[in-house]
Amino acid sequence: MFASLRAKPVYNAILIAAIDFTINTSIATKVYFVPSSQDVIANYLSRFLNSKALLLAPNLCIQAFQPP
Repeated sequence: MFASLRAKPVYNAILIAAIDFTINTSIATKVYFVPSSQDVIANYLSRFLNSKALLLAPNLCIQAFQPP
């Protein structure tokens, strides 16, 4: 979605906020797609399997998200 600047309606607000932030701060960003089969830790975290993620990355610091 970042390469094409197109997204499904549910993701439009995220895309617009990210692009606005990039423009307003002049920060360059680069987004890479990594298949879940190659990013096992992120795959575990997205499924709330924190204990399995910690087995692969013992120094990983997992914290609850607090929205602003």
